[in-house]
Amino acid sequence: MPAKIRELPAVGQALDSQSWEWLSDTLPVLSEAIKTEIGRGATPEQVRMFVLHRTERRELALRCEQAARHLVAAE
Repeated sequence: MPAKIRELPAVGQALDSQSWEWLSDTLPVLSEAIKTEIGRGATPEQVRMFVLHRTERRELALRCEQAARHLVAAE
């Protein structure tokens, strides 16, 4: 039976923050669009699903979800 993964909130927050910084530096138009949609009530999960559906790029979708989670936590 696989071991349960322990929650590490500080690590999770750091990863989300790093994803926001990376996205802002690398794809600023996308980061601003995510910020707008989070402000309109989208969830991080909805952002991930939309990006995955639109681009079929799993890694980008996950990074967008992390960045969106950072924005939600900052509110």
